[in-house]
Amino acid sequence: MKLKMSDYGAMSTEELRAINNMVVKILRSRQREKIEDIKDQIRVGSKVTVNHARTQGIIFTITEIRRKRATVKGQYGNSLNVPIALVSLYSAK
Repeated sequence: MKLKMSDYGAMSTEELRAINNMVVKILRSRQREKIEDIKDQIRVGSKVTVNHARTQGIIFTITEIRRKRATVKGQYGNSLNVPIALVSLYSAK
């Protein structure tokens, strides 16, 4: 069932909060699944890229994996703590 913006305006505050809570739970669940999928693919020593403007085109090596973040070491020796959600396995093209 699709709702229009005017339908939301007619809802009570409690109904809107309930909808918001459901959406937040779904989004958090999907994010956890995404992080778990990434963790299954990477290991310490894996070559990865980081999806961020400052790290574009740089290949990193994973040195540590924690619950939500990973420490990566760049080609030039610089280390960064990055969210696992931004890490993707490097595949040579």
